[in-house]
Amino acid sequence: ARQAARILKEAKQPLHLSALREKILELHPESPIAAMKAQNLGKRLAYLNELTAVGRTGFWAHQSWKSQKQPTLTELAQAALQESGEPLRSIELLQGLPPWKRYSIKTVRQELKKEPARFASHNGDSWSLSEWNEGAPDLSSVELTAFLQETFANANHPEGLAFETLQNALIGATGLSIRNAKK
Repeated sequence: ARQAARILKEAKQPLHLSALREKILELHPESPIAAMKAQNLGKRLAYLNELTAVGRTGFWAHQSWKSQKQPTLTELAQAALQESGEPLRSIELLQGLPPWKRYSIKTVRQELKKEPARFASHNGDSWSLSEWNEGAPDLSSVELTAFLQETFANANHPEGLAFETLQNALIGATGLSIRNAKK
């Protein structure tokens, strides 16, 4: 178990029990942990004051990290959007989080909605950074639909496309923000 504490301290990030067990075996093949299941390793780690379980995720962390500031969900989402350079769906943001950060899609949406100065929502499930939309005109649903129907008609697309399909096409093509849209 002390070997696990050293490995976690050096890793500087939480590790899952199975990964921790593999690292121990890699460094100490003769260790009694070789015959131990990951679940039993977790029970052993619980007795060490210097280690802590990360929720019920199967990940373990070193207590010395508590003083280090961990990034918030919104900081992680902002970094993911900056890295991608394009809008991302809630599920894509969720998949980009470290595995020991467990959030629901609902939580992601709620947290990002709290910061409209930083995040812009598109159809409630696609997100971009608000700064990307600065200077973009606000369009009502009627204006948007008319614009897109004309655009699609000119491009020989079938008539009668659903409003959401048209709206998604415009957002994807231009990054325009649709705020307070009324049908």
